[in-house]
Amino acid sequence: MPIINLKSNQTDNPYCMPKCLSIVLARYGYEMSFKDFYTVTGQPVEKDGLNIDAAYFASKLGFRVDCFAYNFEFTSPHDAQTSQIELLGVLRKRLTEETFLDDKILSAVIRAMESGVNYHIEQPSWASLKNYLDQSIPIIVGVTRAALYGARGNPYEGHDIVLMSYKNRSVTFLDPMFPSEQIINVDTLMFAIMSRKIIAIDCYAVVVKK
Repeated sequence: MPIINLKSNQTDNPYCMPKCLSIVLARYGYEMSFKDFYTVTGQPVEKDGLNIDAAYFASKLGFRVDCFAYNFEFTSPHDAQTSQIELLGVLRKRLTEETFLDDKILSAVIRAMESGVNYHIEQPSWASLKNYLDQSIPIIVGVTRAALYGARGNPYEGHDIVLMSYKNRSVTFLDPMFPSEQIINVDTLMFAIMSRKIIAIDCYAVVVKK
């Protein structure tokens, strides 16, 4: 996969998720406007937003999008057996009949699915991520920054990166806060993903395809 120049993305937006999306869309020749992103998603500009918002925005642009999640508040592993249409119906019903810690997260998931995003319920696995990288498709993944870099820090601070390629057990990724590619071991990567409270968030991986 070609290396993406990040220099133009360094000062346009302070948040990692919109930056990661702009990196991926640049891979397909689309120059993302952060203003358009916040307008379309309805997210306040002073917040990073949800990863599902990135999926929604890309879907509205006409891209095919796969999201991977393992949320235990509004979905369960049993939901993985249902079709996307059935799952959408189930989530709509739960939103109207149940109370959640943050209804906005489920509402954002439903909106994304209604726009055409495929919402897959499965545990994080290297095999699933590797499948996309084998096709030269970049992946936005949510991680915990401390776990990603193996350094002391806020254990609850989430972060987003873009997986670019791999060789053997080494994965090349782009951190939108730094100007060059970095390499991480597969086991460390999967630990960083798992540490991001995946059973409580909207999704842990976003894949944008043409």
